[in-house]
Amino acid sequence: VRCDCTKLTVTANYYHALTRLRRQTMPRLLWADAICIDQTKESERNHHARLMSRIY
Repeated sequence: VRCDCTKLTVTANYYHALTRLRRQTMPRLLWADAICIDQTKESERNHHARLMSRIY
């Protein structure tokens, strides 16, 4: 997928969900933790994990 002109590798499940949720005629804002959180940084994952109860 592309996000802000950057090519990202996502799982098949994320790809399927994104293609089902996208809008054809206008932009749509989506937040996906696997894309929005730098999964290589433990501190960032931990920070966002503490926010999950508010998000979900």
